[in-house]
Amino acid sequence: MQLIYFIGFVVYFIGCQYLVEKEKIPKEIMDCSALKLILGGIFVIVLSMVMGVLLSIAVPLVVAMTMLVASIIAGKYRKVFNEMERGGKI
Repeated sequence: MQLIYFIGFVVYFIGCQYLVEKEKIPKEIMDCSALKLILGGIFVIVLSMVMGVLLSIAVPLVVAMTMLVASIIAGKYRKVFNEMERGGKI
């Protein structure tokens, strides 16, 4: 059972990275400030904790949401740093 979760999370992580890199995430999310993005991510993770406890799937749901939020935050910062390297606006 542990191996199935691991394989599922690897596939899910690759999917999250694909969504972020191909800019399939809504522009409103990617264009908000870092503070709003991080606070929104914390809210999503806490909400997934509550829903996971109520649905008895706490661990997989929280891990999945954490991976998605982390991918979005990393993608945003990667985009900003690429613009800075090109001499763009800071």
